[in-house]
Formats: sequence, C-alpha cells, structure tokens
Amino acid sequence: MSGLETRSDSELVQAWIDNVREHDAIEHVGAGNRHFGERMKIVDELMARSDGRLNLMLPLLEHSDLDVRYTAAFLFREADPTVFRKTLAGLSTMGGKVAADAARMLAAPPLAKSVPQPPIPEDHPLFWAARNPPAPSMPRDEVERRLSSLFPAEHKKLLSLLTPAIGLWPQPAEASAPIAGSRCSASIWMGSATIRMAI
Repeated sequence: MSGLETRSDSELVQAWIDNVREHDAIEHVGAGNRHFGERMKIVDELMARSDGRLNLMLPLLEHSDLDVRYTAAFLFREADPTVFRKTLAGLSTMGGKVAADAARMLAAPPLAKSVPQPPIPEDHPLFWAARNPPAPSMPRDEVERRLSSLFPAEHKKLLSLLTPAIGLWPQPAEASAPIAGSRCSASIWMGSATIRMAI
C-alpha cells in the first residue's frame, strides 16, 4: 500500500477497517504479517496528523462491527489503558467470540513495558540468504555424465529415478510485490537453466 499521505483522514480510517476485515482470510503467515504491517502504517500516518495521538481512531471504539471495535481497542492498550479496558468491558457483555476474547483479555495480567528495539541492519546475518543467491543449477546432461562416470552399469536406471529438486530461497522485499504474496522464489535445480518463479 502506497500513497497514504495523499489520502484523506476518512479514507485512511476506512482502509484500516478494510484491513481488519480482510486479515483473517489470509492463510500465508508471511503475507499476514505484511498485511498487518500495512495496518500499522495507516495508524502511523493517522497519528502523524494528530500530533502523535489516536484521536482519529476514537470513533472506532463505538463501531457497529464488533471485530473492528475489538481490534481498535488494542491501539489504546498502552496509550490509554482506561479506554482499552472500558471498551473490552463493554464488548465482554455482547456475547459470541468477540465477547469471549474481550473477557479473556480483561483477565490477563497487564503488559510489561515494551523496550524499544533498534532496526536490524541490512548486513545482519538474518538477511544472509537474501543477499546470497543459491548455486546455479546443474544441467541434466552434466548430471548424466557424472552418474555415468560413477555408476557405469546403473547410470540409466538412476537417471530414470531423477526428479527435479525445488528449493525455496528468500528474496529481498520489492515495493511492487503484492502484499498478500510470498517473498520466496522456487528454483528447479535440473535442466539447462534454473527456472525461477514467484510462489
């Protein structure tokens, strides 16, 4: 999602609501995390317009969609614990899953103070795989040549058992990539060239 700064306040709030409603349908964990990240970018933009406050999100605490109301309450969990608990207390009387979740959260111990974490540098070992592409594939004729030299009598039988090996390799994030897509690519390590495809 881009161009948040060009959208009106009401458009951003609606985009946040849409994000909440769409989130549970996303099955891919990585895509779900990125989708949630887009939700928080919307919150950051709205807070930047309100001197760091959540004023523009306050009406969502009375939203008719209980899932939206429940999710909005968590924006205030640290910023305004009283508002957070008051909203959950109201939801806990509504019945259904949201009420059960709200009651469970009300019974939970208070959060420990969060400790700010510095951003992870791009050269961190965590990103090693994205910076180091896999070895090139071995063409089928080279596989056959090596099998023939190692197992002269059995190489054709072994070759008939050969199947492509597909390896997943994480790729750097691309701004043009769909938010619900995967950042892994598949490489088929057999044939005259490596075939790369987004999955």
